[in-house]
Amino acid sequence: MEKYLVFILLAIFHTRWATPVLVCESNSDCDEARDPYCCKKIKQCRSNCVLQNCTSNTDCGSPGERCKHGKCLPVSAPSRTKDDRSPALVIVFVAVCLFVFVCIIVAPVCCCVRCAGGFCDRRLARGNVAAGRHAGWNFGDGGGGGGDGGGGGGGGGGGDGGGGGGGGGGDGGC
Repeated sequence: MEKYLVFILLAIFHTRWATPVLVCESNSDCDEARDPYCCKKIKQCRSNCVLQNCTSNTDCGSPGERCKHGKCLPVSAPSRTKDDRSPALVIVFVAVCLFVFVCIIVAPVCCCVRCAGGFCDRRLARGNVAAGRHAGWNFGDGGGGGGDGGGGGGGGGGGDGGGGGGGGGGDGGC
């Protein structure tokens, strides 16, 4: 029984492998029942010419195939490859990612670092005193500003007969 099974299997595989490959110039040279399409670059009849080398759509024998990047590909296959990406699209994507990164992470961290060092409080204190002087008032040195979340500082000495102003409140922290 085993001898017959081996013989049958060998006969099947030998028939498939030993069948001569038809040399073709066009689809009309091929057997429509078995391998209906002529892959013109290799001059062989095949059931399709997918992934065979080509220079034009006519090299791909099947009407459902086209030549793309030197290979026959099915028309229904996704045609977007890495080479098809627009450089402008990549630049826009990178710019948007960079903008989001800066706005969400870098800017708040830098602001907190500057405010923690007292930079924000000193700037606000200078701005308030300068604004008062432009309006015709002279408050002397003015009061000190409060720290992060702290209360206001004491008032400074008065100039031109005026009393010193009170300090401002804190900014509540970052």
